[in-house]
Amino acid sequence: MEPLFTAFCNGTTTTCAGLSQWGTVTLANRGYTPYEILQYYYGEDIDIVKNAPVQTAMPSFPDTELKNGSFGNDVKYIQVWLNRISGNFPAIPKIPAADGIFDSATEAAVTKFQQVFGLEVTGTVNAATWYRITYIYTSVKRLAELDSEGVRFEEISPQFAEELRIGMQSIEVSMLQYYLAVIGAYYEAVIPVEITGYFGEQTERSVKSFQRVFGLPQTGVVDRATRNDLYRAYEGIAESVPSQYTAVALYPGTVLREGARGDSVRTIQQYLTYINRSYPDIPAVSDTGYFGPLTRQSVTAFQRQFGIDPSGIVGAVTWDRIAGVYSDLRFGFDKRPYQNPGYTIK
Repeated sequence: MEPLFTAFCNGTTTTCAGLSQWGTVTLANRGYTPYEILQYYYGEDIDIVKNAPVQTAMPSFPDTELKNGSFGNDVKYIQVWLNRISGNFPAIPKIPAADGIFDSATEAAVTKFQQVFGLEVTGTVNAATWYRITYIYTSVKRLAELDSEGVRFEEISPQFAEELRIGMQSIEVSMLQYYLAVIGAYYEAVIPVEITGYFGEQTERSVKSFQRVFGLPQTGVVDRATRNDLYRAYEGIAESVPSQYTAVALYPGTVLREGARGDSVRTIQQYLTYINRSYPDIPAVSDTGYFGPLTRQSVTAFQRQFGIDPSGIVGAVTWDRIAGVYSDLRFGFDKRPYQNPGYTIK
């Protein structure tokens, strides 16, 4: 919530073209209802909005550190806030795409913010960085003042579903299923799930089994707490599983897009180049480890070929699909890294 400046108009000592205090009394004495009084001043086509969702302009810390590879509404908030703060503190670089995906550009902006405001420079958003960002954002927007700059809808509108539940179908559900599939391969008590993009009974059972293993309420609904533990569990597996247990690499947990660098980029470039032998419409790329325009072009071509949203970004779903096609072509069978890992964690 924020205070909004409104003019005082009583209709006697001060007058205005719109609603006035004593003017409404006159109309009420004539028998007008409150709704008819509003129509008198503002026209016949007004509507009274009831049960409108209300939330604070500044959400609380999500209870898990945000870093390169994180995604969701909390990441989008940070991106929007940092972009606005950069207007007053130009040393903080703009984030080109405030799309809820924590990429290298977001990491650079967070890092510079931490440097400017004397925080530990990690490039990740912990509680201290989160609340410092919200404090500075509130200050530059003057949200606590009567002459507030105001909050636009796009600054607080959610981009990702706050909760995932049975009956839903989306790319987020596919990502959820990928994480559950990997975790289910290494935790015997977590029920495996197919990656379909549809949240059906199988996915609900898998979610409940995950919640049971990790001591969460067994609702079958993926809320913030379940999502956080899901990412932490996956991250632990991705960091600790020896490469000899997987024919193809696990998704590194970091979203790859143009400008990214590293071994994960090199791996996906190698996979795409191998796939090019059978699918010439998917361009081969040099395994430089740099995600440039040519790599984006190859990724986009792959996504079009295999019915994925052609974003040119490699997240969990695109990584899994590329790895699966590569495995099928190279080894003669479609083996994902969550199949036959060699051991399980009980």
